[in-house]
Amino acid sequence: PKLYTNEEKEFKDFVNKKWKEKSHLFEDKKIYLDRIHEEFDLFKKQGMMSFMLFMGEMSEWCENNNIPRGYGRGSVTGSLIAYLFDITDVNPIIWNTNLARFCNPERISLGDIDVDYAPKDRDKVYKYIENRFGEFKTSRIMALGTISDMGTIQEIGRALNLTIPEVNDIKKLFEENQEEAKNKYPNVFKYYDGLIDSVVRTSFHPCGILASPITLNDNIGLLWNDKEEIWISQCDMKEVDSLNYVKFDILGLANIGIIK
Repeated sequence: PKLYTNEEKEFKDFVNKKWKEKSHLFEDKKIYLDRIHEEFDLFKKQGMMSFMLFMGEMSEWCENNNIPRGYGRGSVTGSLIAYLFDITDVNPIIWNTNLARFCNPERISLGDIDVDYAPKDRDKVYKYIENRFGEFKTSRIMALGTISDMGTIQEIGRALNLTIPEVNDIKKLFEENQEEAKNKYPNVFKYYDGLIDSVVRTSFHPCGILASPITLNDNIGLLWNDKEEIWISQCDMKEVDSLNYVKFDILGLANIGIIK
């Protein structure tokens, strides 16, 4: 994501602002300043400044709009700058969490940040991201549903007009002895290998949203979901990741809503 005209300057300004707000919490300030400089150099090398800056900006917006978030989930809790930016509440110096799990010089893709919100607040956060990036630069991520072994047998049975008890007998035998089932019901298993793991439905990732510096409708393609009234990518999660697009994970956690 590219949202800033001079991301390095704006990143430094945001670090300085947050340092003034939080530095009174730190006993040995040299340890913290050294770590901030280390992470600054790392994020600059990895092209993560805009990504981290936006996450800090979004956390600040949530704080100002009565949208509480979880205290931190996963590898991002290894970053002191994430703590400084209020992306997490976990101080990695105190808790000795591992920065390299979140970001290291060998990593190609950007670090992954999962943030928990009350379920009723998630749509507000999605809307903020959509508005901040602009039209066709965000979308939800397609998820492809495939049929498993039992589902494949069921689909074939339906196509061949077999009764439910007949299909259940075939499934039971298949679980016990695959070769015997294939020999006993060749009319069914004639189609099995060609259909298993086939895509039978599309939906969208339950929490991820793509955010891109380029328009998505003319790069990876989008489709419109009438029911949810959202744009969805025409590439699934693995494809999106292989193309190095960035996603933000906006998770729903009921506990946060209860506490709120």
